[in-house]
Amino acid sequence: YAGELRVPLPLRRWTEDALGSEPGVRAIVVGAVLVVLVAVAGAMVTAAVANWGFTLTRRGGTLVAERGLLSRRQVSLEHDRIRGYALTEPLALRAVAAARLTALVTGLGGGENENESGRRGQLLPLGPARVARAVAAAAVIRFDRALRRHPPAARRRRLVRATLPWLVPAAVFGWFGIWPGLAACLALAGLGIPLALDRYAGLGNAVDERAVSVRSGSLRRRQVVL
Repeated sequence: YAGELRVPLPLRRWTEDALGSEPGVRAIVVGAVLVVLVAVAGAMVTAAVANWGFTLTRRGGTLVAERGLLSRRQVSLEHDRIRGYALTEPLALRAVAAARLTALVTGLGGGENENESGRRGQLLPLGPARVARAVAAAAVIRFDRALRRHPPAARRRRLVRATLPWLVPAAVFGWFGIWPGLAACLALAGLGIPLALDRYAGLGNAVDERAVSVRSGSLRRRQVVL
């Protein structure tokens, strides 16, 4: 690859001396770890620069969110157009009890690009879930009603959806004696079971005098209060 990419000869010789003519498993693992660390560090720096000094204030009938280090960005949301909020907790964020908070605003724009629309309606880009709920209660509406669990039929549906797509090809592989394919499909079906149970655990709904709330998802759990 170094030859095809026309890497300068001194750099190529240094790389070959460091790794040998054929990089071993250790060198590949170290390189992969370095790439992941650089990507994580870059994502942290980017998020910090974009959301530096994030503030949310109420000015009359408007919520004003302001953020940014190199350039400050200000978004004003009319309170009369806010119809609720969404609390998003992807699996990685739930592991550290963090969440993102986004206002549901009519006419905000963004089209089919949910990420762009979400950035415009941010009430809290990323923070502790308890803080996100407190901000939602203070800025939009307080919703303290506990969510009702869904019936066992919902759990069965999620188990079937998570395992059946892998069990069918597993049966085909088993019929023709393709054992590696059978093992792979059974492993994927097994991994789908805890995912399906977590998706079922995330289901919930509740209603009070002013709002309705629904929650769903596992890898990207989202609770909406409307």
